[in-house]
Amino acid sequence: VLDAGGLARRNAYITLRFSADGNQLAAVTEEGDLQVWDAKTHAAQMRQSTSTTFRGVTFSAAEPLLASGGSDGQLYLWNTTSWQPLESPINVGLPIECLSFSPDGTWIAIGTAAATSDSDPFKTGVSLLAVWDVANQEMMASRQETTGAIQALAWSPDGETLVTAGTDDTLRIWNPDLTARKTIDTRGPVRTIDFAGDGNLLAVGMTRDNSMQILATDTWEQITELKGQSRAVSAISFIGDSQTLVAGSEDGQLEIWDVTNALQEPAETVRDETLQDLLRQNQRAWIGGDGSTIFGWSSGSPIARFDLSARKSLPDWNDGHPYSLVAISEGGQFLAAVTEQR
Repeated sequence: VLDAGGLARRNAYITLRFSADGNQLAAVTEEGDLQVWDAKTHAAQMRQSTSTTFRGVTFSAAEPLLASGGSDGQLYLWNTTSWQPLESPINVGLPIECLSFSPDGTWIAIGTAAATSDSDPFKTGVSLLAVWDVANQEMMASRQETTGAIQALAWSPDGETLVTAGTDDTLRIWNPDLTARKTIDTRGPVRTIDFAGDGNLLAVGMTRDNSMQILATDTWEQITELKGQSRAVSAISFIGDSQTLVAGSEDGQLEIWDVTNALQEPAETVRDETLQDLLRQNQRAWIGGDGSTIFGWSSGSPIARFDLSARKSLPDWNDGHPYSLVAISEGGQFLAAVTEQR
């Protein structure tokens, strides 16, 4: 059990994030407190209280950096060795919804919420996409988007392409300097996107028609559309050799697709009682580090597990308290869970 320094007794946690190596865990409370622990020793490394509410938190995979974005439109950067601020907060201007470091840690992509009439009546509905140059400590590029919030960001594995999606029914392909390469009509809002490990494919999860689009990234043309979910697609992930795609929908159904045979029916459809409610509302499903186990969770429930290779459910993880928030490290070594007792 991690020492929350009394903060957790006052405030609920809203975000958990592991570092890329799984050695550090960052947590954000609803009142804007940011806390970081050593995942192995459980020792507290940093606690920061601010007047803002942090919405996006992400570690760099290449540099000892943590970035967090606030509802006040400020980007905060910390050195994860000394836990000193890298510089003064960077004013983005609108509430930050999502953040993503490029694979080499050179840039941070920033997506914001849409402006409201309260913040600027002349720019209602406008959101901002920006790229921060970490080494030079300057905004490399920024663009205003005029049709809604940015909900998803993804860098290609080589760091040469940034893809954004949101509530405006489009997928946008950018160079790192935010020169536009292509805009794709997705026919509905996009909630989740994921690159295959080799970067050759991009999976796009749709909310309106419950489908997934698979794009070839050399042409950005759709090569197939996968339909199987009965509700909006809320989570997608390429696993293993990137020829297998796991998709989850809001009705709790998990489907496993063989991408090479994507024109056929799902390779396996999972409908187990323990998995029915895993992905409702804003809930999540994760693939374990070795690609063999799916972890599923919904607020107030135990952590469900599914053996991907054996196609069977495993015993739930449950310490007797309902969980309100869960995260798993990228390597699958650690899983963090917050109980409703905080």
